[in-house]
Amino acid sequence: MPDSHPTAQCVSDQAKTDATQAASSTRKRTEGKRSALGSALSGAASGAMVSLCLQPFDVLRTRMQADSARGEAMGARATVVAIAREGGGLSLWR
Repeated sequence: MPDSHPTAQCVSDQAKTDATQAASSTRKRTEGKRSALGSALSGAASGAMVSLCLQPFDVLRTRMQADSARGEAMGARATVVAIAREGGGLSLWR
């Protein structure tokens, strides 16, 4: 005799629906979350990029403050040229 009892069919359909909902719920909870390692690597990469991009401005600011304290104030462009002339272009990342 085939398993065509209406109650068995309802239970089977309900089990499939529950399994689908549970899988969907699990995906929703884990979607968008990073592992601790992923977060650490992302933070390290962003910190490195900030340093790479903003370091020349920090060197320029520090040099301009030091020159101003000695009474040798120059503009930003002249200070950048002086830094590059004294130590090369890469000295802005010192």
